[in-house]
Amino acid sequence: MNLLIVNDERLTAKLIKEKTDWPSLGIQNVLCAYSAQEAQEIFENEPVDILLCDIEMPGEDGIQLIRWVKEQNLDCECIFLTCHADFKYAHEAIKLGVTDYVLLPARNEEIRKSVEKAIQQRIQRHSHEEIYEYGQKWLDAQTEELNKKTGTRRTQEEIVQECVNHIQAHLADPELSVNHLASALYMNRVYLNRIFKNIQKVSISQYIINERMKLAAQLLKKPSLTLNAVSEGVGYNSYSYFVAAFKKYYGCTPSQYRKENL
Repeated sequence: MNLLIVNDERLTAKLIKEKTDWPSLGIQNVLCAYSAQEAQEIFENEPVDILLCDIEMPGEDGIQLIRWVKEQNLDCECIFLTCHADFKYAHEAIKLGVTDYVLLPARNEEIRKSVEKAIQQRIQRHSHEEIYEYGQKWLDAQTEELNKKTGTRRTQEEIVQECVNHIQAHLADPELSVNHLASALYMNRVYLNRIFKNIQKVSISQYIINERMKLAAQLLKKPSLTLNAVSEGVGYNSYSYFVAAFKKYYGCTPSQYRKENL
């Protein structure tokens, strides 16, 4: 793992480099640059994992440098070092998504903790990316296997749309569930729920509840329907369960909603 210190004060950069046991943090190489331009040249020739950057420097400042890093989509955790507790700098740091903001002069231990935080964030982010990549490959493999079994070539989007269509057609069925859908579509329930959530950004169970509540709101505007009839019409055999679900979704009971909307 490489760390780059950017500070126009050479002595400060040297002290930060020499006063910390970087290998104990898993950092094998510590580089120094004394201007934003020098830092950019290093980025173009070396992978940089952690950036410790001063803000106020001649020419381009640290904010401009980190903005450049973000624009280049470089895989680097950024930490601001500054001797100014200025709100405008802190605000800009937040906007740029920097890992930390350290006021100088700072104790060596404080800088070390900030770098440890950046390393942990980096490890966590990479782990999430690996899990996501693995999940996408798994979903693609499952789709391919399903296509082989059914003799069709359905994309994940098409499968989810079939699922949505089935839900809309069976909202009044109390048996409607993930298991019911998986059986109806001849699919693995875990796989079906995963691709559904991946595309719809909500689980199948929550989607069913959402759609039932939307339908219930429409039915409650029809005075000819009793509350029990509305409950049964959206798949709830138990009126008390229906009331609890409706109140959680809309913040009021079905009867209150009806009074306010008739």
